[in-house]
Amino acid sequence: LSIPPPLISRAFQELASGMMVFQNAIKITYFPFPFPYAQICDSLLAMHWLIVPFVTAQWVESPIWAAVFVFMQVFIVWSLN
Repeated sequence: LSIPPPLISRAFQELASGMMVFQNAIKITYFPFPFPYAQICDSLLAMHWLIVPFVTAQWVESPIWAAVFVFMQVFIVWSLN
């Protein structure tokens, strides 16, 4: 290759560190997520989805704003899961 040695060395160094990070990410997938924890998270999300409209309706006078706030809250919390 007709590339200066410092540049090619740095390129190989970045490739090596990227492969190391990739291998560490693969290690994470070998451990399954605990089933009871996943079920608790889903049930808490469902409870939040059911309770938030009633609480937001008490805080906001306009039904349109209540719907917007409920959608935003529920969408953001479900997206984090």
